[in-house]
Amino acid sequence: MKSKRVTLKDIANTLNISLGTVHRAIYNKKGVGEDTRQKILETAKSMGYEVNLVASALKRRSICIAVVLPEAKNDERYFYESIWNGIDRAINELKDFNIEVIKVPFQGIDYRNQIKVLQDVYEKYKDRLNGLLTVPWNDVELDTVIDLFANANIAVVTVNTDAPTSKRITCVSPPSYQVGRLAGELMSDFVAGPGKVIIMGGKRETRIHHETKEGFIHEILKEVTGIEVIEIYDSYASGGLLYDGIKDFLTKFDDVKGIYSNNARNTVQVCQAVKDLNLKNKIKIIGSDIFEENTGFLKEGIMQAIIYQNPCNQSYIGFKTLFNYIVTTERPPEHEYTEVSIVLKNNLQFYTELLSENK
Repeated sequence: MKSKRVTLKDIANTLNISLGTVHRAIYNKKGVGEDTRQKILETAKSMGYEVNLVASALKRRSICIAVVLPEAKNDERYFYESIWNGIDRAINELKDFNIEVIKVPFQGIDYRNQIKVLQDVYEKYKDRLNGLLTVPWNDVELDTVIDLFANANIAVVTVNTDAPTSKRITCVSPPSYQVGRLAGELMSDFVAGPGKVIIMGGKRETRIHHETKEGFIHEILKEVTGIEVIEIYDSYASGGLLYDGIKDFLTKFDDVKGIYSNNARNTVQVCQAVKDLNLKNKIKIIGSDIFEENTGFLKEGIMQAIIYQNPCNQSYIGFKTLFNYIVTTERPPEHEYTEVSIVLKNNLQFYTELLSENK
Protein backbone atom coordinates (compact mmCIF):
# COMPACT_ATOMS: atom_id res chain seq x y z
CA MET A 1 0.00 0.00 0.00
CA LYS A 2 1.38 3.40 -1.01
CA SER A 3 2.12 5.64 1.97
CA LYS A 4 0.35 8.99 2.23
CA ARG A 5 2.47 12.00 1.27
CA VAL A 6 3.28 14.15 4.30
CA THR A 7 2.24 17.79 3.99
CA LEU A 8 2.97 20.93 5.96
CA LYS A 9 -0.60 20.76 7.24
CA ASP A 10 0.11 17.28 8.63
CA ILE A 11 3.12 18.64 10.52
CA ALA A 12 1.07 21.58 11.83
CA ASN A 13 -1.70 19.25 13.01
CA THR A 14 0.79 16.92 14.70
CA LEU A 15 2.33 19.79 16.67
CA ASN A 16 -0.95 21.70 17.10
CA ILE A 17 0.53 24.91 15.70
CA SER A 18 -0.35 27.15 12.76
CA LEU A 19 0.44 26.31 9.14
CA GLY A 20 2.19 29.68 8.79
CA THR A 21 4.57 28.87 11.66
CA VAL A 22 5.46 25.53 10.08
CA HIS A 23 5.97 27.19 6.70
CA ARG A 24 8.35 29.79 8.18
CA ALA A 25 10.33 27.16 10.07
CA ILE A 26 10.70 24.76 7.14
CA TYR A 27 11.88 27.52 4.80
CA ASN A 28 14.14 29.19 7.35
CA LYS A 29 12.18 32.42 7.58
CA LYS A 30 12.20 34.84 10.46
CA GLY A 31 9.43 35.02 13.04
CA VAL A 32 9.89 31.60 14.67
CA GLY A 33 11.76 30.99 17.93
CA GLU A 34 14.80 28.72 17.62
CA ASP A 35 13.39 26.05 19.95
CA THR A 36 10.14 25.95 17.99
CA ARG A 37 12.01 25.86 14.68
CA GLN A 38 14.12 22.89 15.77
CA LYS A 39 11.07 21.02 17.04
CA ILE A 40 9.30 21.56 13.71
CA LEU A 41 12.35 20.48 11.68
CA GLU A 42 12.80 17.35 13.78
CA THR A 43 9.12 16.47 13.42
CA ALA A 44 9.24 17.10 9.66
CA LYS A 45 12.28 14.86 9.31
CA SER A 46 10.74 12.09 11.40
CA MET A 47 7.59 12.23 9.27
CA GLY A 48 9.61 12.04 6.04
CA TYR A 49 8.75 15.51 4.75
CA GLU A 50 12.27 16.45 3.57
CA VAL A 51 12.62 13.18 1.69
CA ASN A 52 9.33 13.82 -0.07
CA LEU A 53 10.47 17.26 -1.23
CA VAL A 54 13.70 15.98 -2.78
CA ALA A 55 12.05 12.92 -4.28
CA SER A 56 9.25 14.98 -5.82
CA ALA A 57 11.74 17.39 -7.38
CA LEU A 58 13.92 14.62 -8.80
CA LYS A 59 10.93 12.90 -10.40
CA ARG A 60 10.54 15.88 -12.73
CA ARG A 61 12.61 16.16 -15.89
CA SER A 62 12.93 19.88 -15.24
CA ILE A 63 11.25 22.83 -13.59
CA CYS A 64 10.94 26.00 -15.65
CA ILE A 65 10.38 29.35 -13.92
CA ALA A 66 10.16 32.78 -15.54
CA VAL A 67 11.29 35.81 -13.55
CA VAL A 68 9.85 39.03 -15.00
CA LEU A 69 11.08 42.11 -13.12
CA PRO A 70 12.27 45.64 -13.89
CA GLU A 71 15.89 45.70 -14.99
CA ALA A 72 18.33 47.15 -12.48
CA LYS A 73 19.29 50.21 -14.51
CA ASN A 74 19.04 53.96 -14.02
CA ASP A 75 16.78 54.87 -11.06
CA GLU A 76 15.47 51.30 -10.82
CA ARG A 77 18.91 49.97 -9.87
CA TYR A 78 18.54 51.37 -6.35
CA PHE A 79 15.89 48.79 -5.48
CA TYR A 80 15.95 46.12 -8.16
CA GLU A 81 19.63 45.30 -7.95
CA SER A 82 18.86 43.77 -4.54
CA ILE A 83 15.73 42.08 -5.89
CA TRP A 84 17.75 40.38 -8.63
CA ASN A 85 20.44 39.45 -6.10
CA GLY A 86 17.79 37.63 -4.08
CA ILE A 87 16.73 35.68 -7.16
CA ASP A 88 20.34 34.67 -7.85
CA ARG A 89 20.82 33.64 -4.23
CA ALA A 90 17.79 31.34 -4.37
CA ILE A 91 18.84 29.87 -7.71
CA ASN A 92 22.30 29.12 -6.33
CA GLU A 93 20.83 27.29 -3.33
CA LEU A 94 18.65 25.20 -5.64
CA LYS A 95 21.38 24.42 -8.17
CA ASP A 96 21.26 20.69 -7.40
CA PHE A 97 17.73 20.54 -8.78
CA ASN A 98 16.93 20.53 -12.45
CA ILE A 99 15.67 24.12 -12.73
CA GLU A 100 15.59 26.27 -15.84
CA VAL A 101 15.20 29.96 -15.01
CA ILE A 102 14.16 32.39 -17.73
CA LYS A 103 15.10 35.90 -16.64
CA VAL A 104 13.18 38.66 -18.40
CA PRO A 105 14.17 42.15 -17.24
CA PHE A 106 11.88 44.86 -18.60
CA GLN A 107 12.46 48.58 -18.93
CA GLY A 108 10.73 51.34 -17.07
CA ILE A 109 7.92 51.55 -14.53
CA ASP A 110 4.95 51.68 -16.92
CA TYR A 111 2.54 48.84 -16.16
CA ARG A 112 1.39 48.84 -19.78
CA ASN A 113 4.86 47.84 -20.89
CA GLN A 114 4.93 45.16 -18.20
CA ILE A 115 1.66 43.70 -19.48
CA LYS A 116 3.10 43.49 -22.99
CA VAL A 117 6.26 41.80 -21.73
CA LEU A 118 4.25 39.27 -19.70
CA GLN A 119 2.02 38.51 -22.68
CA ASP A 120 5.11 37.92 -24.82
CA VAL A 121 6.59 35.61 -22.18
CA TYR A 122 3.34 33.65 -22.04
CA GLU A 123 3.15 33.20 -25.80
CA LYS A 124 6.79 32.19 -26.10
CA TYR A 125 7.16 29.89 -23.08
CA LYS A 126 3.68 28.76 -22.02
CA ASP A 127 4.29 25.13 -23.00
CA ARG A 128 7.44 24.94 -20.85
CA LEU A 129 6.63 27.10 -17.84
CA ASN A 130 5.75 25.80 -14.41
CA GLY A 131 5.97 29.12 -12.59
CA LEU A 132 6.19 32.89 -12.87
CA LEU A 133 7.60 35.39 -10.38
CA THR A 134 6.87 39.06 -10.95
CA VAL A 135 6.09 42.39 -9.29
CA PRO A 136 2.72 43.86 -10.37
CA TRP A 137 3.08 47.60 -11.03
CA ASN A 138 -0.70 47.88 -11.23
CA ASP A 139 -2.58 45.07 -9.51
CA VAL A 140 -5.96 45.77 -11.13
CA GLU A 141 -4.65 46.09 -14.67
CA LEU A 142 -2.35 43.06 -14.31
CA ASP A 143 -5.02 40.71 -12.96
CA THR A 144 -5.97 39.53 -16.43
CA VAL A 145 -2.46 38.65 -17.55
CA ILE A 146 -1.61 36.99 -14.21
CA ASP A 147 -4.76 34.90 -14.54
CA LEU A 148 -3.69 33.98 -18.09
CA PHE A 149 -0.71 32.18 -16.58
CA ALA A 150 -2.67 30.71 -13.67
CA ASN A 151 -5.38 29.32 -15.96
CA ALA A 152 -2.65 27.50 -17.88
CA ASN A 153 -1.49 25.83 -14.64
CA ILE A 154 1.52 28.13 -14.36
CA ALA A 155 1.87 29.10 -10.71
CA VAL A 156 2.36 32.82 -10.04
CA VAL A 157 4.03 34.42 -7.03
CA THR A 158 4.25 38.20 -6.67
CA VAL A 159 6.92 39.96 -4.66
CA ASN A 160 7.13 43.42 -3.06
CA THR A 161 3.56 44.34 -3.98
CA ASP A 162 0.37 42.35 -4.37
CA ALA A 163 -2.38 41.60 -6.86
CA PRO A 164 -4.83 40.08 -4.35
CA THR A 165 -7.80 39.74 -6.70
CA SER A 166 -5.75 37.76 -9.23
CA LYS A 167 -5.13 34.02 -9.18
CA ARG A 168 -1.58 34.33 -7.87
CA ILE A 169 -0.82 31.73 -5.20
CA THR A 170 0.82 34.12 -2.73
CA CYS A 171 2.57 37.46 -2.32
CA VAL A 172 5.86 37.98 -0.47
CA SER A 173 6.19 41.57 0.68
CA PRO A 174 6.49 43.84 3.70
CA PRO A 175 3.22 44.79 5.46
CA SER A 176 2.92 48.02 3.49
CA TYR A 177 0.26 49.84 5.53
CA GLN A 178 2.22 49.13 8.70
CA VAL A 179 5.41 50.34 7.01
CA GLY A 180 3.67 53.65 6.35
CA ARG A 181 2.49 53.87 9.95
CA LEU A 182 6.02 53.14 11.14
CA ALA A 183 7.34 56.01 9.02
CA GLY A 184 4.58 58.28 10.34
CA GLU A 185 5.37 57.40 13.94
CA LEU A 186 9.06 58.08 13.34
CA MET A 187 8.36 61.38 11.58
CA SER A 188 6.18 62.49 14.50
CA ASP A 189 9.33 62.34 16.66
CA PHE A 190 11.19 64.56 14.19
CA VAL A 191 8.69 67.36 13.47
CA ALA A 192 6.09 69.55 15.15
CA GLY A 193 3.26 71.64 13.71
CA PRO A 194 2.28 73.94 12.27
CA GLY A 195 3.84 73.23 8.90
CA LYS A 196 3.88 70.83 5.99
CA VAL A 197 5.09 67.26 5.60
CA ILE A 198 5.55 65.79 2.13
CA ILE A 199 4.89 62.15 1.28
CA MET A 200 6.65 61.07 -1.90
CA GLY A 201 4.07 58.46 -2.79
CA GLY A 202 5.72 56.72 -5.72
CA LYS A 203 3.17 55.42 -8.24
CA ARG A 204 -0.52 55.90 -7.48
CA GLU A 205 -1.51 52.63 -9.15
CA THR A 206 1.01 50.43 -7.31
CA ARG A 207 -0.58 48.86 -4.25
CA ILE A 208 2.46 48.97 -1.96
CA HIS A 209 2.98 52.68 -2.64
CA HIS A 210 -0.69 53.46 -2.06
CA GLU A 211 -0.86 51.50 1.20
CA THR A 212 2.35 52.94 2.67
CA LYS A 213 1.08 56.41 1.82
CA GLU A 214 -2.23 55.73 3.55
CA GLY A 215 -0.51 54.34 6.63
CA PHE A 216 1.84 57.31 6.86
CA ILE A 217 -0.94 59.89 6.57
CA HIS A 218 -3.06 58.08 9.18
CA GLU A 219 -0.23 58.04 11.71
CA ILE A 220 1.25 61.52 11.18
CA LEU A 221 -2.15 63.23 11.40
CA LYS A 222 -2.96 61.26 14.54
CA GLU A 223 0.32 62.13 16.25
CA VAL A 224 1.12 65.70 15.15
CA THR A 225 -1.23 68.67 15.53
CA GLY A 226 -1.24 71.35 12.85
CA ILE A 227 0.53 69.32 10.16
CA GLU A 228 -0.61 69.50 6.54
CA VAL A 229 0.31 66.50 4.39
CA ILE A 230 1.26 67.14 0.76
CA GLU A 231 1.19 64.14 -1.58
CA ILE A 232 3.59 64.05 -4.55
CA TYR A 233 3.57 61.15 -7.03
CA ASP A 234 5.65 59.89 -9.93
CA SER A 235 4.65 60.66 -13.45
CA TYR A 236 6.22 58.95 -16.41
CA ALA A 237 8.79 61.75 -16.35
CA SER A 238 12.46 61.16 -15.74
CA GLY A 239 14.12 61.46 -12.36
CA GLY A 240 15.63 64.78 -13.42
CA LEU A 241 12.21 66.36 -13.87
CA LEU A 242 11.09 64.99 -10.51
CA TYR A 243 14.17 66.52 -8.90
CA ASP A 244 13.35 69.90 -10.47
CA GLY A 245 9.77 69.69 -9.26
CA ILE A 246 10.83 68.99 -5.67
CA LYS A 247 13.27 71.90 -5.74
CA ASP A 248 10.58 74.25 -7.05
CA PHE A 249 8.15 73.16 -4.34
CA LEU A 250 10.69 73.57 -1.54
CA THR A 251 11.65 77.00 -2.87
CA LYS A 252 8.04 78.21 -2.92
CA PHE A 253 7.04 76.83 0.50
CA ASP A 254 9.33 77.54 3.43
CA ASP A 255 7.26 75.71 6.05
CA VAL A 256 8.06 72.15 4.94
CA LYS A 257 9.20 70.31 8.08
CA GLY A 258 9.70 66.78 6.81
CA ILE A 259 9.65 64.48 3.78
CA TYR A 260 8.96 60.74 3.68
CA SER A 261 9.81 58.88 0.48
CA ASN A 262 8.20 55.45 0.35
CA ASN A 263 10.41 54.21 -2.48
CA ALA A 264 14.11 54.12 -3.30
CA ARG A 265 14.25 56.13 -6.52
CA ASN A 266 12.35 59.11 -5.07
CA THR A 267 14.56 59.07 -1.97
CA VAL A 268 17.64 59.95 -4.01
CA GLN A 269 15.91 62.87 -5.76
CA VAL A 270 14.56 64.24 -2.47
CA CYS A 271 17.89 64.07 -0.67
CA GLN A 272 19.77 65.65 -3.55
CA ALA A 273 17.26 68.51 -3.79
CA VAL A 274 17.42 69.21 -0.04
CA LYS A 275 21.22 69.09 -0.13
CA ASP A 276 21.47 71.43 -3.12
CA LEU A 277 19.11 73.94 -1.47
CA ASN A 278 21.15 73.87 1.77
CA LEU A 279 18.10 72.75 3.77
CA LYS A 280 19.95 69.99 5.62
CA ASN A 281 19.21 71.31 9.10
CA LYS A 282 15.66 72.44 8.34
CA ILE A 283 13.93 69.46 6.72
CA LYS A 284 13.87 65.96 8.20
CA ILE A 285 13.92 63.10 5.68
CA ILE A 286 12.90 59.46 6.02
CA GLY A 287 13.87 57.39 2.99
CA SER A 288 13.58 53.84 1.75
CA ASP A 289 16.11 51.02 1.41
CA ILE A 290 19.88 50.77 1.45
CA PHE A 291 22.28 51.37 -1.43
CA GLU A 292 25.39 53.47 -1.98
CA GLU A 293 23.70 56.81 -2.62
CA ASN A 294 21.32 56.43 0.33
CA THR A 295 24.03 55.48 2.79
CA GLY A 296 25.95 58.59 1.77
CA PHE A 297 22.98 60.85 2.49
CA LEU A 298 22.45 59.18 5.86
CA LYS A 299 26.09 59.60 6.86
CA GLU A 300 26.02 63.28 5.82
CA GLY A 301 22.95 63.96 7.94
CA ILE A 302 20.86 64.93 4.90
CA MET A 303 18.55 62.03 5.74
CA GLN A 304 17.69 61.07 9.31
CA ALA A 305 16.39 57.52 8.87
CA ILE A 306 15.81 54.74 6.36
CA ILE A 307 12.96 52.22 6.37
CA TYR A 308 14.78 49.10 5.16
CA GLN A 309 12.53 46.52 3.51
CA ASN A 310 15.27 44.03 2.54
CA PRO A 311 14.27 43.53 -1.11
CA CYS A 312 16.86 40.77 -1.49
CA ASN A 313 15.05 38.71 1.11
CA GLN A 314 11.65 39.34 -0.50
CA SER A 315 12.68 37.89 -3.86
CA TYR A 316 14.72 35.10 -2.26
CA ILE A 317 11.72 33.91 -0.23
CA GLY A 318 9.39 34.45 -3.19
CA PHE A 319 11.45 32.28 -5.55
CA LYS A 320 11.90 29.46 -3.04
CA THR A 321 8.20 29.56 -2.16
CA LEU A 322 7.33 29.27 -5.85
CA PHE A 323 9.76 26.39 -6.33
CA ASN A 324 8.33 24.59 -3.32
CA TYR A 325 4.76 24.96 -4.53
CA ILE A 326 5.67 23.58 -7.96
CA VAL A 327 7.38 20.56 -6.38
CA THR A 328 4.91 19.77 -3.59
CA THR A 329 1.66 21.48 -4.77
CA GLU A 330 1.21 22.63 -1.16
CA ARG A 331 -0.32 26.07 -1.19
CA PRO A 332 1.61 28.57 0.96
CA PRO A 333 -0.07 31.17 3.20
CA GLU A 334 -2.11 33.77 1.28
CA HIS A 335 0.44 36.49 2.07
CA GLU A 336 3.97 36.07 3.42
CA TYR A 337 5.01 39.25 5.22
CA THR A 338 8.70 40.11 5.49
CA GLU A 339 10.35 42.16 8.22
CA VAL A 340 11.28 45.83 8.01
CA SER A 341 13.88 47.75 10.01
CA ILE A 342 14.62 51.34 10.96
CA VAL A 343 18.18 52.23 9.97
CA LEU A 344 19.92 55.21 11.56
CA LYS A 345 23.45 56.52 11.17
CA ASN A 346 24.70 54.58 14.19
CA ASN A 347 23.40 51.15 13.13
CA LEU A 348 23.98 51.56 9.39
CA GLN A 349 27.14 49.45 9.49
CA PHE A 350 25.23 46.28 10.38
CA TYR A 351 22.93 46.64 7.37
CA THR A 352 25.64 47.50 4.85
CA GLU A 353 27.45 44.34 5.96
CA LEU A 354 24.24 42.35 5.40
CA LEU A 355 23.89 43.92 1.96
CA SER A 356 27.41 42.82 1.04
CA GLU A 357 26.66 39.27 2.13
CA ASN A 358 23.57 39.17 -0.09
CA LYS A 359 25.49 40.03 -3.25
